[in-house]
Amino acid sequence: KLMSRKQKEQTLVVLDECHKAYSIGGFRDEAINPIIFSLQQRTTLSILLLTATFTEELYAPLNIPLDHILQIEHAESIQRHISVRYLKHGDHYTHIAFLEKKVLEMRMQNKEFCGPIKAKTILVRINSREKCERAKRYFVTKHGCRCLVVHSKTKNSIEVSDIFENQRIPAGVDIVFTTSIMDEAVNLNNPDFEIDSVCVVGKQAHVEELVQFLGRLRTANVPCELLLHTEMKNEAINFVSDHQKHLKRMRNYISRVSTVAKSMSALMHDFSLDFFAEIDDREKQSIYDKIKRLNESFNDFIGCKLFTVYQGKPEQNIASLVATLYRMDAAHCYSNFNYLAKRIRDFLPNCFINFFADNCR
Repeated sequence: KLMSRKQKEQTLVVLDECHKAYSIGGFRDEAINPIIFSLQQRTTLSILLLTATFTEELYAPLNIPLDHILQIEHAESIQRHISVRYLKHGDHYTHIAFLEKKVLEMRMQNKEFCGPIKAKTILVRINSREKCERAKRYFVTKHGCRCLVVHSKTKNSIEVSDIFENQRIPAGVDIVFTTSIMDEAVNLNNPDFEIDSVCVVGKQAHVEELVQFLGRLRTANVPCELLLHTEMKNEAINFVSDHQKHLKRMRNYISRVSTVAKSMSALMHDFSLDFFAEIDDREKQSIYDKIKRLNESFNDFIGCKLFTVYQGKPEQNIASLVATLYRMDAAHCYSNFNYLAKRIRDFLPNCFINFFADNCR
């Protein structure tokens, strides 16, 4: 608002990790909507969007046109190894038993190794602060492990800040438990001999988030375990047909929901509903209170908040709408192993992916 028109014409706006524009509206809609509206209105002429994981079908509903797309590929990219492990007898905490087994195996190998012991770190993504803290307490108490927990509440602690500033996990840490906070903007330059493996727990991570998380390891190429405690099919599918049906469902959803949101936003634009309050002595509500009440109802009913307030007026909550599509897409990715593998290879073409049914309890 403080920039003149001439200044805006000479300005380049750089939006890094731009895939977040269509993925985080489920919980950061008030923060992301003004950015989306500004990009839609092209308030600055030159805009550069950057991301390593771009899904065009999820970006399209933002209605922000792209003039040019430049895709950069590594000549010799790291070949990641991912094991999708279905824990057949699992529940929300079976991953603890799996990690416990890994810790004990590493300690046994160290005892058999004649030279100086070199502890390796397991990097674990559990998208829940509470579960990260519980897992840490268990491994510290039961096995005397040195554990770090990285999430929004610990990011300013000395140990966690050191990881971000030095761009590596310090020596002697057995397990790092983290939430999605480490999906982007963190470089870990530890070599292979300092990292044992990466474990991602549950089906919450979208394919983009999974690939981004693996990309935190800039030099280490270690096994990745995707641990699932609910069933995943492993039958052959026609990917093209399945994917097209999935896209059609998403387009149908956003088309119908957008129609409702646009119609009601226009109604609130054109008519002041305060006269109802004057007729029956109801207390007048601010536009923010009205939008909050409407969003609570629609969020319970269709899974997203339809409205937001922008520059004092009700508008369609595009951030929340597209974030709902993102969650729908994430859920479908885990419907079948072969579908998931294809979506991962869209970002990591030379990735090696396999499937295991594990009897771990």
